[in-house]
Amino acid sequence: MSRPLMWVGVAYTLGVIWAAGDQKLFYGTAGIVLFVWITGRIRQPWKEKRLFWLLPVFFVSGFVIFDQAMTDVKDASMENQFMHTRGIICQSEAKGKTLAVTLSDADINGRKKKLLLYMEKDAPVAVGDDIEVRGILEKPERASNPGQFDGASYYRSKGIAYIMRPDGYTIVGKGNSYPALLDKIKKFWCGRYQSFLNEEDAGVVRAVLTGDKAEMDEKTEQLYMQAGIVHVLAISGLHISIIGMSVYTLLKRLGGGLKGSACLSGFIVLSYGVMTGFGPSTERAVIMFLVRMGAVYLGCTYDFLSALSFSALILFVSRPLSILQTGVWFSFAAVLSIGVLWPAIEKSIPWQYAKTKNYKIEHLKKSMGVKTTKREWIERMIRYIGPSAAVTIGTLPLTAFCYGAVPLVGFFLNLLVLPLMNLFVPMAIGAGGVSLFSISMAGFCGGTLHFILQINRFLCEKMLILPFSVWRTGVPPSAWLLIDYGLMIGFALLALPEHKWFKHTDVGKILIKKSWLLMLAGLFILIPIRKMHPMVAFIDVGQGDGIFMRTANGTTWLIDGGSSDVQNVGKYRIIPFMNYYGEKSIDYACVSHGDQDHISGVRELLLEKRIRHLVLTAVSETDETVRELADLAVSNGAQVIYINEDTRWESGGWQFWCLYPGREEKEKSENDQSMVLRVNASGTTFLFTGDISSEVENVLNKDGISDVDVLKTAHHGSGYSSSEEFLKASKAKMAVISCGRKNRYGHPAPETLERMQKADMQVYITMKTGAVIMPCKKGKFLLQTWLK
Repeated sequence: MSRPLMWVGVAYTLGVIWAAGDQKLFYGTAGIVLFVWITGRIRQPWKEKRLFWLLPVFFVSGFVIFDQAMTDVKDASMENQFMHTRGIICQSEAKGKTLAVTLSDADINGRKKKLLLYMEKDAPVAVGDDIEVRGILEKPERASNPGQFDGASYYRSKGIAYIMRPDGYTIVGKGNSYPALLDKIKKFWCGRYQSFLNEEDAGVVRAVLTGDKAEMDEKTEQLYMQAGIVHVLAISGLHISIIGMSVYTLLKRLGGGLKGSACLSGFIVLSYGVMTGFGPSTERAVIMFLVRMGAVYLGCTYDFLSALSFSALILFVSRPLSILQTGVWFSFAAVLSIGVLWPAIEKSIPWQYAKTKNYKIEHLKKSMGVKTTKREWIERMIRYIGPSAAVTIGTLPLTAFCYGAVPLVGFFLNLLVLPLMNLFVPMAIGAGGVSLFSISMAGFCGGTLHFILQINRFLCEKMLILPFSVWRTGVPPSAWLLIDYGLMIGFALLALPEHKWFKHTDVGKILIKKSWLLMLAGLFILIPIRKMHPMVAFIDVGQGDGIFMRTANGTTWLIDGGSSDVQNVGKYRIIPFMNYYGEKSIDYACVSHGDQDHISGVRELLLEKRIRHLVLTAVSETDETVRELADLAVSNGAQVIYINEDTRWESGGWQFWCLYPGREEKEKSENDQSMVLRVNASGTTFLFTGDISSEVENVLNKDGISDVDVLKTAHHGSGYSSSEEFLKASKAKMAVISCGRKNRYGHPAPETLERMQKADMQVYITMKTGAVIMPCKKGKFLLQTWLK
């Protein structure tokens, strides 16, 4: 069997993927079928296939190791318990006003586990310190909405079992290990850049060179992410390659010899990886570089696929849960795109294919109608842009799956930015070194770094202005992801056939020539179907309200959008939800009244120019908070519309009816001035009641509140709303209560739930169910809750 290490790595990784998948049988079966089919194509004698029969052992090992690790980290037996424990700090990172410290080997209920501590930013602790801590153990929060950051999954992927905000701690011993020394060097080196660069540039340099984003400007990171070049701000194979090969080349020129240069450069790269936190993507790149240097030392040929498989094997044996990190997915997808997909594309290019078939250059020139020099120029250009194009194509399905949008300008920006970053990284390292001797000389180098970063910013801003700069796909189903990569694998297998007999068969010739159709199909399959479906969704915004609607003609509505317990609810809950469903903006945002738990997210969306029309009640014109919101809307290009009691309109075949308030309600409290909307959507009636009390419920139009299918419960389930008479008159079959976990108001009130139970209503509470999503398919609304 050729490349035995590759097959061992593939078998083990497939076992880990099978254990990690939500639909284990589906993914596992698909992986096994593909694995067996590829392996079965190896036409070798029986004796050379003996390793093949051991591959299931590696497959099962991957499954068992992942499953055991997941069982340990998911254990919640000590949640909300006071714990006194001790461990070694293995990682320390500043986050805003806090210091996130990872404690390894913490004794929790007799088991050694990782513990994440949130401490004061100026806490005198460092990597390698032995500390004792005491406090309440918490489990990381799960994502309760589509598109929301899933803290539980993320921290599980890092092997972190619990979170603690210590009531107190004691430093038992200071760290004096090699990792502790590297951490001190990292902090010292980061401090050097603060001495000759402005705050924004220093933050970027620290992120690029050390992976420390504590001082990184949030707007800059967001800009890079929207433009599709955020990977240059993370420690990746690019950095490892630049630093490692630069050191190796320099040592050789200084007379270090092949073996000595390989050993020393390998040690330096390994130390650099440890210093930057040794994230999974960095570990993958470091292992592949060490394998490359090992090949140089032993005088062997470096094999890309074997090195990649070996890195996957080491990574997923030592940290099996890291396969849950999207950064790991992108890392392997990008490397495979360069090492496998690009050669396949290269073979499919007409003149490349002609050369593999031994056509003469003269015949090639005649067939293409170009001169040799022009052909060579074109070929150089394709070889330059080819790898970047391959990475864009290879990571495109993942980008859509993780972010719900694909920055189309990212491909062109990478062609311009990557050469600049190849210059930026060594120059930044050099500037840091120069700062040890001369701040003024370092400042001169810093001017060049600033110039490069300004070019990057200028390119990103101008590119994003272009129409269709971002393709908003929405998040496709996971099955689409599997199909897409299946098509890419099929393309690579056809374009890079390993068996000579296949190339010379009639069927083989046809399939190879038409293999590009598979790649084309893979790109078109991402065209979103989600956008075609109307829907109503009650977003979990914590203690607040936020209802998203999309009508049959694609018009989007937002009824309220705010929270009193989730900071930046627009940024972290509402906008990710919109991205998940491929929506950039809201056509109409209705604000029931001016309380912060109904408008804080709306304000954020207005500031980002994501709302086209703001719909307010006429009576709210007297509310200073609402007036400020209206002024903000106008200043950000949104049109303000005022409606009144009995205002009716239609949108996408849905009928809207404002039941309350009238202009005469100015004397009532803010809550009792809430907008009440009745929406008839495809035969299903929704009633949205803001924060009204039972007093207002009694004066609502009886025709307006009758025959309701879905009731958005007033005032987050307060005991002063949803009276028995009102519930009886509405005849609602289902109620949704939007409230936050552990809220100080005690919502929903037990008496409200009791009245709803008496009315025989199905009740969904967002703090328990997460987002309540109701897509409309074939004229009928379905019901889904995000937290199963």
